[in-house]
Amino acid sequence: MRAAALGLTLLAAGLFPQESAAQIQLAQGEVVEGEVYHGVRDVILINGDFGGRHYGAGSTIWVGSGPRGDASLRRSLLAFDLDSLPAEMRQGKVQRARLKLHCVQVSGEPFVWQMYAVSAENAVWTQEKDDGSREGKAMENVSSWNYRLNFYQRWSGGEGLGEPGGGYAETPLHEASTGSVQAGSDVEVELPPEVVQGWLGGANGGVLMRMQDEDGESERFIRFGASENPKPRARPVLEIEFE
Repeated sequence: MRAAALGLTLLAAGLFPQESAAQIQLAQGEVVEGEVYHGVRDVILINGDFGGRHYGAGSTIWVGSGPRGDASLRRSLLAFDLDSLPAEMRQGKVQRARLKLHCVQVSGEPFVWQMYAVSAENAVWTQEKDDGSREGKAMENVSSWNYRLNFYQRWSGGEGLGEPGGGYAETPLHEASTGSVQAGSDVEVELPPEVVQGWLGGANGGVLMRMQDEDGESERFIRFGASENPKPRARPVLEIEFE
């Protein structure tokens, strides 16, 4: 894919001279010079009776428990493909990285939600992209709470990627209360440059989002726009600045 397809903006003259900086903005379905970026994958993981089902075609990604007191937990995975970036950028140094999420709904009492970098062992997970007709089905070779790839490969760290320090990093990249977010607003997360640098040079499992204290007993959740959201401005955006 050409750089233009990724929404590349040169901030200084010349093609990546040492003294220049470059910025990219990645979002699903962004059209630049006739080409479309399709490098975002996201999936909801739901435990219990839903543990073997795949939720990758919905318009939102969920974090929390519920709804309607069904005693299920919801975590979500989100990743951006960086392999199609120009070689010059993949070999460059990340100066800043920022993830933008659009809040669609907040429900229940406020809770703390967290974002973690997914471990290299769990980097290969998949999203089934279709018209939504198979949403919530138990399909083969896609990701669910129970399996990294249904029904053959389990998650490293345990079901749902386990606990911090297991299938994902021990320390969160971001944590915040849902009480500070309103539906229709945007959430901006500053990602450590070294994490994104690692995605450029190796395994890229993206991030896992979860409730800090999972109880599964009450309806408390937050929903963000997914890559399939019909409103482009509600879809996740990853901005990266290079030195």
